[in-house]
Amino acid sequence: MAHGHHGHHGHRHGLFGGHHRHDPDPTSRRNLIGLGIAGGLVPSPSALVVLLGAVALGRTLFGAALVVAYGVGMAATLTAVGLLLVRVGDRLAAVQDGPIAGRLHRIAPYSALITASLILIVGLGLVVRSLPATL
Repeated sequence: MAHGHHGHHGHRHGLFGGHHRHDPDPTSRRNLIGLGIAGGLVPSPSALVVLLGAVALGRTLFGAALVVAYGVGMAATLTAVGLLLVRVGDRLAAVQDGPIAGRLHRIAPYSALITASLILIVGLGLVVRSLPATL
């Protein structure tokens, strides 16, 4: 279905025609908590290793409890970091017209180049450090 300008009115998609909007606030507390929970539910290789290790030791319930605790901890961490970033973003918006913000706006277009250069320098440093001392 083609998407044009929908304004603030809901519309239908798909077979069952559920209503929804295209302008959610991605930084609302509810959305951040939902994203945190979803992130905690994502399976991770380390959780699988813990579960398989517990099964091999005959402690399946303990392994399952560890995996659940890991997921809850990940969800809480992601949610807390998201809420913290929203709060920091609100504070930064208040000082947006300051001299430091002006400097940051001037170097922002070069941020990818600066980051790539730092990674290259660190990588070259590791290569040089790994060379034998006799060279």
